[in-house]
Amino acid sequence: MLTARGFDAVHIADLALASAPDEQVMRAALQQRRVLVTMDGDFARMLASTCDEQPSILWLRSQSRVRPIEQEPLLCEAIAQHAAALLEGAVVVVSDSGARVRKLPLRGP
Repeated sequence: MLTARGFDAVHIADLALASAPDEQVMRAALQQRRVLVTMDGDFARMLASTCDEQPSILWLRSQSRVRPIEQEPLLCEAIAQHAAALLEGAVVVVSDSGARVRKLPLRGP
């Protein structure tokens, strides 16, 4: 869906990480300088516990849009509106009512 819109995106299954532990997925996102798009809050909790400044996370928390085709507008809007924060290091939480941005690190050293 994202690649069709011109984004440089890769699915974890394409990296043979579909069943990998979250730490390994996070490490791959960091090494490849990617934004991690997820519906799983564990990644934000991991960043909070490490005080890391990357990778950025786009956390989808929609209660009504659960299929990818339904999430596409929310996701693309969040990327467009918060691209600078995602490049710098942030967690962008996207819900049906809008998006919140928390700059990384999530807590001080």
